Amino acid sequence: MRSSCRAGGALGAYQAGVYQALDEAGLDPDWISGISIGAFNSAIIAGNPPGVRVEKLREFWESVTQPFVDWHPPAAWLAEAEASGSLAPQPSDFWTFASNLLPALNFDASRGLLNQWAAGRVLWNGTPGFFALRPVTPWFWPGSSMRATSYYDTSALKETLERLIDFDRINDGPTRLSVGAVNVQTGNFVFFDTTKDRIRPEHIMASGALPPAFAAVEVDGEYIGTAGLSQTRRCAGWSTAARNGTPWSSRSISGRRAAIFPTTWLA
Repeated sequence: MRSSCRAGGALGAYQAGVYQALDEAGLDPDWISGISIGAFNSAIIAGNPPGVRVEKLREFWESVTQPFVDWHPPAAWLAEAEASGSLAPQPSDFWTFASNLLPALNFDASRGLLNQWAAGRVLWNGTPGFFALRPVTPWFWPGSSMRATSYYDTSALKETLERLIDFDRINDGPTRLSVGAVNVQTGNFVFFDTTKDRIRPEHIMASGALPPAFAAVEVDGEYIGTAGLSQTRRCAGWSTAARNGTPWSSRSISGRRAAIFPTTWLA
């Protein structure tokens, strides 16, 4: 069986649930591919034996969805969540409880307010084991520094991937893994595959390196970013703009190599 996990942030949590259903049905992929967050899930699946894959997926998603300052729900809620075996970190009646805290608002309004609060918390604090806001904004870093190209530091992500994934199993095991990304200097797709490449944490991180949040990752002398870059703006435009000190302009995707690597994000 072949499986493909696409990009889409929160869609990755859905993919984890789909794999759980496949695992319970006894279906085991022999070739799995992924892009961006899908590459994370695919690597966790390929880098673990069938008996522990769901456990590792759950550990990843529970770790990256926890706030830096955690709020612990009542014990009864924890028991309900554990009994349901759900990957979701919050039980089904969480939003009802939240609405009761805000009686002046109806259910949908209070849920929307809390959603905005949660998004803002991640924007300013980051996510444990995944990314953290750089203490100094990229605008204040010189163009020669990679810190000038992103708002968040993803150093913790490498440690998380190394903890949850056996990369020797990925490269030598029975499940083929393919990961899609983009060379930010050419704007062209690149594909890493265990039939021809030795996959490392950097390959997985590069597939999810979405600017200006996350900086491109150096892989074998090339700077690689998420595959969505090839479908939006050509990175050579950013290079030219950075060199000239003017706002970047969009260009069509082509195979022509950029003169220099993008050194800043200007808008």
